[in-house]
Amino acid sequence: MTRCKPLLGTFVEIAIDSTQDQAPIEHAFSAIQQIQELMGFHHPESELSRINQHAHTQAVDIHPWTGQVLRIAKQVHRHSRGVFNCGIGHCLVAAGLLPRHIDYWQS
Repeated sequence: MTRCKPLLGTFVEIAIDSTQDQAPIEHAFSAIQQIQELMGFHHPESELSRINQHAHTQAVDIHPWTGQVLRIAKQVHRHSRGVFNCGIGHCLVAAGLLPRHIDYWQS
C-alpha cells in the first residue's frame, strides 16, 4: 500500500507491505505533520518562525526535535566547512524565494 500527502513543501509518499493495517502510515504522516508544524519555514506560526523572530532578543522554548535538528545542522555546517548552511534563509527571503514573515533587517 502506498499513500501520498502534501507535506514539508513537497509530496511525501509512504509505502508499506501490508494492505490491511493503515495505522503505521497514519502514524508516520502524523509525525511528519508535527515536524512541519514545528520547523516549517513557510508557516509563520511554526516554532522555527518563532525562533527566527524572537531568539535574538529572548529565550525561546523549543521542542526536543527542533533542538536536535539545530544541533545536527550546526555539526554538518562545521564538518562541511560552511558548505551546508541552514542560516541563509534571510538571503532566500531577500531573493523572493522564501516567504517574508518578519523583517530581518529591522532593529
